[in-house]
Amino acid sequence: MNEKVLEKSIQQHFDNARSGSDFTLKLIDQITQQYNVDINKLLLATSLCSDEINPILYRLIQTIGNPFFMGGLAGYPFTGITGIKAFASHIPDQGAALILYGPHIGIAEDGEAGVLLRPYQKQPTTSCGALMMALQLLEKELPEVNKDDQQFQELLKLLSAHKNEIAQSENEKMEITLRMFKIIDTKMKELLQSNIQLFNGKKIFLVGGIVINTSPDYEDYFETLTNEVLNN
Repeated sequence: MNEKVLEKSIQQHFDNARSGSDFTLKLIDQITQQYNVDINKLLLATSLCSDEINPILYRLIQTIGNPFFMGGLAGYPFTGITGIKAFASHIPDQGAALILYGPHIGIAEDGEAGVLLRPYQKQPTTSCGALMMALQLLEKELPEVNKDDQQFQELLKLLSAHKNEIAQSENEKMEITLRMFKIIDTKMKELLQSNIQLFNGKKIFLVGGIVINTSPDYEDYFETLTNEVLNN
């Protein structure tokens, strides 16, 4: 399978997806050129999944520096209020903030959503694993609280409110990913708005969307669904 075929498959699911390198280049150009932000004083925060197959993050790290990690399973901002407060206090003087957030989903070489071939493995595995596992459990009774699996159980509770819409959709794997984005987007904006005074008028570049994972032979992609500037 060649890259053009993979791109066509991705476009069937995501109208505006851009390669990770293109997304990163244009985002940094927007921040530094359009808004005249010193890249050395831009602090990055992410609310992406804990999964290691999100190389779009590594590209941003190479350009901006190490991020403040807000996200846990599926990209939900589990660090909550404490995370937002801590991040706000870490922004350089006369600096700005970039917050990148959202869930992720794999697209296999045959176009199947929700799986991909990981490096040095012969068989595809799920991506996002937590969301695909949640999809299997939404029709069942929620498991008892386990202190060693609190993030996953919180995801199940959040997604259970949307289980009917997910079950009735044409593509459940895509739908649960889109629903997860909306949940993350809502929570992130709630956390920011309730603590906006802590940023002392510094610009906050809020970029949300869906990371699209592919096999090791191809680039990852990003579908931007939110691109806002707060305190502007």
